[in-house]
Amino acid sequence: MNSVATPSRPVVALIKRHPLALFWALAWSTSWLHFYSEADDPLGLRHLLFFGPLLGGALITAALEGQMGLDNYLRRMVRWRVGIQWYAAALLLPLLLRLAALGLNLAAGARHWLPPCSWGCSTA
Repeated sequence: MNSVATPSRPVVALIKRHPLALFWALAWSTSWLHFYSEADDPLGLRHLLFFGPLLGGALITAALEGQMGLDNYLRRMVRWRVGIQWYAAALLLPLLLRLAALGLNLAAGARHWLPPCSWGCSTA
């Protein structure tokens, strides 16, 4: 693959000049966009924006290294480098901390454990 971008591909040329800045722009804008989006989203696609860093990395890698680079990027995500107990800890620890905080909140006298409904739910 030619390392010099041709004028007919200005987007690729821009990505090659500033890959890290564009990755951060893609990752942050897509990840935080759903917090500021007030539009009605009946399909729930707004929640896919949590995958902003994954998508940003995939797009930048595909533009810079093509299909081989994208295959390598995806293969590295599923390579196991530590024992299963560390994956279990990474997945279960946030849940356990959340449940502990909920228990402490209820033990301190909280009557409601759900956050207030801010998207127009009926109280009936």
